[in-house]
Amino acid sequence: MLTRLTTTQWGRFTAAVLTIALSTAAQAVPEAQFQSAFAQFSQALTGDSDAIDKSAEMFGTLLSTEPGNPVVMVYAGASTALRA
Repeated sequence: MLTRLTTTQWGRFTAAVLTIALSTAAQAVPEAQFQSAFAQFSQALTGDSDAIDKSAEMFGTLLSTEPGNPVVMVYAGASTALRA
């Protein structure tokens, strides 16, 4: 059974993802695109349904350009999960 994460759990998840992102030596995704998608993701965490859809779309696009990037994979998956 899937359960919804609390705001605290999402905060911890985001902190973990940021740690991974900062420790990744080379990020092939253009920084401006990543930051824009991350801003949408941050807004999505507040429950903004438009930001949820936009975040999932933006990270999906980034994932298609860099399918092996683990940071983008995590955000794409998290953004998609927020749609549920």
